[in-house]
Amino acid sequence: MIHRVDSVDEFKHMLDESVKHPVFILKHSSACPVSACAYQVVSNFMLNNNDYSDFSFAVVIIQDHRAVSNFIAEFSGIKHESPQVLLFKDKKVIWNADHHGISLDSLSGALNK
Repeated sequence: MIHRVDSVDEFKHMLDESVKHPVFILKHSSACPVSACAYQVVSNFMLNNNDYSDFSFAVVIIQDHRAVSNFIAEFSGIKHESPQVLLFKDKKVIWNADHHGISLDSLSGALNK
């Protein structure tokens, strides 16, 4: 299941979860075709890895929640891109990819770090 992150507090909750297991955050633009492809890759990744006890996945729709997206960029120190996936573990980014770097292989590889 892909959780929606609609507030900074919800993002902070996902950070807290990253202490228990890795948490992917997708920054998604609902107006961008490349982002639509990345969202589909993420959906397929979730279907292929349906044991969600090992990780969580959340999405921030940047048109609706720009402040959350900006907070994530500031918190992580990683420049905002869209689409962009960040992987958090122990409240720190351990991997990120954007645009065409988001693939089933890259997500699997990140999870196996």
